Amino acid sequence: MIIGNPPYVPTKDIAYHLLGFTTIPCGDIYALCVERALESIICKHGRFSMIIPISSISTAGYEPLRKVYERSNRSFFSVNFAERPAKLFEGVDKRLSIVTASSKLDGFCIHNTKYRRWLDEERSHLLNSIHYQVVNPALFAIGGYAKIDSQSEVSILDKLSSSGSLLQHFLVPKGFPVRFTRKLRYFIQFYVQPPAKYDSQGRSVPPSELKQMDLANENERDAVIGLLSSSLFFWFFTAFSDCRNVNRREINQFPIGLNHVDQDVISDLAHLTSRLLEDLKANAVFQIRNDGRAGLQRLESFRPRQSKSIMDQIDHSLARHYGFSDEEVDFIVNHDFKYRMGVDDHSD
Repeated sequence: MIIGNPPYVPTKDIAYHLLGFTTIPCGDIYALCVERALESIICKHGRFSMIIPISSISTAGYEPLRKVYERSNRSFFSVNFAERPAKLFEGVDKRLSIVTASSKLDGFCIHNTKYRRWLDEERSHLLNSIHYQVVNPALFAIGGYAKIDSQSEVSILDKLSSSGSLLQHFLVPKGFPVRFTRKLRYFIQFYVQPPAKYDSQGRSVPPSELKQMDLANENERDAVIGLLSSSLFFWFFTAFSDCRNVNRREINQFPIGLNHVDQDVISDLAHLTSRLLEDLKANAVFQIRNDGRAGLQRLESFRPRQSKSIMDQIDHSLARHYGFSDEEVDFIVNHDFKYRMGVDDHSD
């Protein structure tokens, strides 16, 4: 049996040449350790278990490592943990997976769990509450394995995948902009106008790391802001991303089929988005921060958990488009509810 917690070190930071590994493009030593364990060290009916970053199952760059899993012809079981409120290793802010391989060579299969948030008092019985879900590795062309653990989520993904064109097909080079930042915690924030930022002289300065995408018209822009502000998209993003930064990959691959959405739904989404953006502005607070060389800055901080009831209405509107059942809508609006709504004392 092979058990390990390999180093998480970028390959560019080591001082020797790497030869003969298919996982070199992954860019981290831990991928090479897993490859060697599964393809060179483990005996035919041996077992394997390692604690490695969640990127191994969730990002496109680690596709070579997932090919190693598939070549092994084993069943894999991945338990996936957030880094807050509690974390597996104190002092280490890493989103981690415990990946275990069976001893049976009966064909590749992946059993996954949800992205598990938890509290310190749960540590003693954390592994006793695991529930696995068999996932289809080919589901969505987004790369990685969906972090889910229920049949409701399988059904939701099936309905999403049959809903029509991906969001990327409706983006244009220049038009009506949707703006966002890569940072997130329990909410992903999209805007027409981002939060205000002022320097020590009271002059307006642009937000850092602001990203933008464009839609063809105002109605589509507002509908997309509503969609991406929904609990549905937050769940989708959590299931397929490394849960660290908001990337265009997850946005582009979200299936919406705007050309097939009922116009009543589009109008409803646009109206709810307008209400949401107004509510975010009304509940915003200003914070003073020292930004090093830039000095003191005054930043507008939105508090999206204060606007969750409007997001719930957006999710109910989206449910009409996708044909979600009452049970599925209930799952979506309550996804990670206790953490998103304040059990963690960190900000939104």
